[in-house]
Amino acid sequence: MELTEECAPIVVVSHYLSVDGFAGLVEALRAAASQTALLVLTDGNACMAATKGLPSEIITSFESFILDASQLKLTLGDLRDRYSSVPWNSVVASERSFTDYSFLMGATGHRFERDSYIVPLILNLVSFFDAEFERLKPRAVITARGDNLFTFIAAIVAEEKGIPLLIPHPAFLNENGGLEAGYFGNTPFLESFSMVRHYLELKARSLTDSERARAEAFSASLIAYDGRITLEHYYKKKDFERPVTPQRNRLLRYIREQNCLDSTVAFYKIDWRRKVGANFRRIFRQYRARHFLASQIADVPEESVFFAMHFQPEASTLVNGIWYSNQIALIETLSKALPLGYTLIVKEHPRGRGMRPFWQYEHIANLHNVQFCDLPSKEILGHCKMAVSISGSIGLEALAMKKPVLMFGRTFHTFHPLYYRVGCPEDLPSLLHGVLIDGHFQKREALEEEIHRILLAYLNAMYPFSPIGKRMADLTTHLLDELDQPMDVAREWLNRLHDDRSSIQKD
Repeated sequence: MELTEECAPIVVVSHYLSVDGFAGLVEALRAAASQTALLVLTDGNACMAATKGLPSEIITSFESFILDASQLKLTLGDLRDRYSSVPWNSVVASERSFTDYSFLMGATGHRFERDSYIVPLILNLVSFFDAEFERLKPRAVITARGDNLFTFIAAIVAEEKGIPLLIPHPAFLNENGGLEAGYFGNTPFLESFSMVRHYLELKARSLTDSERARAEAFSASLIAYDGRITLEHYYKKKDFERPVTPQRNRLLRYIREQNCLDSTVAFYKIDWRRKVGANFRRIFRQYRARHFLASQIADVPEESVFFAMHFQPEASTLVNGIWYSNQIALIETLSKALPLGYTLIVKEHPRGRGMRPFWQYEHIANLHNVQFCDLPSKEILGHCKMAVSISGSIGLEALAMKKPVLMFGRTFHTFHPLYYRVGCPEDLPSLLHGVLIDGHFQKREALEEEIHRILLAYLNAMYPFSPIGKRMADLTTHLLDELDQPMDVAREWLNRLHDDRSSIQKD
C-alpha cells in the first residue's frame, strides 16, 4: 500500500496483547476519515485484526517482514550509522523476557540469551519499523507503552525520524480520588507534551483563586489516597499479592501456548521449566519477605529520606529509569551519599514481595544508615525530609506534602524543574547536603504557587477515561485534537530540562 504525502496515514503499532483494543481504535480512526495503517508483531495478530473487520491491505506484521527475502534488512553498520545516538544495549536491557537487569535472579522464568540471538532480533525489529515508516511516511505513530521490545523500538525509531508519537496511557492519580483517566505520552519515557504546554501557560501568569483551590483539593486527595485501591482495581481478586503466575488452572495451557512460539518473532517466549521453578521461588521468597518486613522497626527517625522501591520487572525502571534499574546498587549509592546522621528509609513495593532473593533484603538492612519500614507510604513520607524515586508517582505525592524530591528517571510527571536531578553519582552528596542541611528547597521563591502549577498541568492534560481495551476507540477525538497542537516547544523544553542536570537546582 503506497500512500502519498497528502494522505499520510496515522500508523498504529500493536503489541501482541493489545490487538483487540487497537483494532477498535484503527476502525474508529478510519471512520473519522483518517488514513490508518496497523503494524503488528505476528501473522496471527494480523489474522486476528482482520477478523475484527480491518482490511488486510492496511495490516503488516513483523513476522511476514522478516520472512520476505525481498525486504532489505539493516546491517550492524547501518544501525550504528543511522541510529548513532541510540544506546541499543540499554534498549536490550529493557526487555524482561531474556535479561535480568532487575536483579531478581530467577523470579520471572525468563530465558537467558546472548548476542547471537539478541543482535539479529534488534536488527530485524529496527529494520521493520525503519522500512515501514519510510514507506508509509506517517503523520503520527500511536503505540502502547514501551514495556517490551516491539513497542519500545517503534517509539525510538519514530522519535529518531521526527515522527509525532502518541502513547495512550492510564493515569492512576486522578482528581477526587478517581481511578479512570488517561493522557498521551509523546516520548518513549511517557513524557506528555500536553502537560508541558499547560505548565508553561500557567507559568507565564498568576493563578486564579479557583485554580489554587482546585490544586489544593487535588493535593489533599493525593495525600489521602491509598495506592492499594489502584492495585485492587486493575488486578482483580488481589492477583498482585499472589506469587504464582499464571494461576494453576491456566498453567498447562500457558505452557502449551509458549512451547508453540517461535522466539525469533515472539521474543517474549518463556522457558516453561524456568517458569515453574520461578513460581516455587516466589512462594518461598514471599513467605520469607513478609515475615522479615513485618519484623522491621516501625519508627521513622526525624532526619530521614524515603525511597519507595519499584515493582520489578517493569517499564518504570527498565525504560523510565534505564540506568537505575538495579535498585540494590542504587540504595547502596544513596547510603554513601547521605549526610552523616541521616537514615535512608526503604519500603518494598506491595507487588514486589516474593520477587527478590532474600539475601538482598538482608544486605540492604545491614547497611549502617538504611532501615526497612513497612508502614503505609504516606505515613512514612510524612515523617521524612525528602523523597527519592526512579520514576514513581511518590514524587507527586511528596510535592503535595511540600517535600523535596530527587528523581532519577524520566516519566510523565518529570516535566518541571522542581524535582532535583543528578548527572552522575558524584553529584549526590552535594545535592543531598544542599537540600537536607542548607534547606534549598524551602528557600525557593513562590514554592506553593509552583507546586500548584505542576498539579494543575497534570490535571489539565487528562481525558476522562482509562485507555484500555474497548475504550481505546473513544480516544479518536482526543487523539486528533492532540495532533493539531504544537509539539516543538514542549520537546525543546524537555530536552533542555533533562540535559541540564545541575548538582543543585535553585531556580
